[in-house]
Amino acid sequence: MMSRVLKPFFRMALFAVALTVGAGARADFQDAVDAYNGGNFLYAFDEFRELALNGDAAAQYRLGLMYDKGEGVARDERQAVSWYIRAAGQDDTRAQFAIAEMYSEGRGVRRDDKQAAKWYLEAAAHGFPKAQLTVGLMYAKGAGLPQDLVQAYKWLSLAGDIAAGSRQWVEDKMVPEQIRKSRLLVQEWQAQHK
Repeated sequence: MMSRVLKPFFRMALFAVALTVGAGARADFQDAVDAYNGGNFLYAFDEFRELALNGDAAAQYRLGLMYDKGEGVARDERQAVSWYIRAAGQDDTRAQFAIAEMYSEGRGVRRDDKQAAKWYLEAAAHGFPKAQLTVGLMYAKGAGLPQDLVQAYKWLSLAGDIAAGSRQWVEDKMVPEQIRKSRLLVQEWQAQHK
């Protein structure tokens, strides 16, 4: 049995070890990013894989990207999808957008506009401008989502400058009441996401 005096020291020692391991994991991630940016894809892949297997969403996204591009590993779109989905399920916005693109293009999975829309909406809800642009266009055209000019204008407005031309194209098809309603939706969304 451990004495009452030693228990607090033992707990502090375990806490210190946990902090060190956590800091080491972050350092490994940064090492992997540095290796990737430096073109050392094999080392980056190994580091990202270890972190990804331990549940690190950012590493899972990076691993998916490496499989998607064939960097440091043979190109494998199915593996890319698998890693993107793991990261997307942990709210990694870049992975949500990536998996939406895979479903939209039918790369590594069967083309599925509804699944694409689901993941584009997730990324758009997190404020990812490219996803907001895509969701706006999907609503405008009724592709993967029901046609809804009010929602289209909302998402295109939230996307900012990258959607200016598309927003104007949608606005030209709307009546003033629809535009007013869309602008209110934009204000509500912005107030909720400050």
